[in-house]
Amino acid sequence: MRFDKDEEGKDVPEDIRLMLEPKRKPEGFVGVQFQAAINKGPNGEVPYLYAVFLFKGAGSAYKTISSLSARGYHIEANPSGEYSTVVLRQATSGTGYLTRPSDCERLYEVSSQILAKAGIGA
Repeated sequence: MRFDKDEEGKDVPEDIRLMLEPKRKPEGFVGVQFQAAINKGPNGEVPYLYAVFLFKGAGSAYKTISSLSARGYHIEANPSGEYSTVVLRQATSGTGYLTRPSDCERLYEVSSQILAKAGIGA
C-alpha cells in the first residue's frame, strides 16, 4: 500500500495491491493481484480496481486463462519472457474507469470464476 497527501496534508491511498494465491495451483501460476489506483479524470479523482493474473513464463496455465472471456470485462494478455500477465478490467464506454463497491465484488467473483474454469482451486 502506498500513500500520498491530499490538499490538507492527510494520508490518502494512492496505490493498493492485494494478492490472492490459491493453495492448489498449477506450475507457472503465481496468483491474482487486485490493484487499486486513483485515476485523475476530467471530473476529478476516481478509484479504479482491476485484477492481474500473474504467471512465471507463458505455459499452459497462462494459455488457458488468456484464452478465456468474461462478459462486461476486457482481458489483456501480455506474454513475456520470465513473467507474463493477464489483466482483467471492466469494460467502459467512456474515456476512464470508475469502480464502485459493487464493481469490486463483481471483479472478485469474475476472477474466481476464471480460476475455476481454469481448474485452479482457491
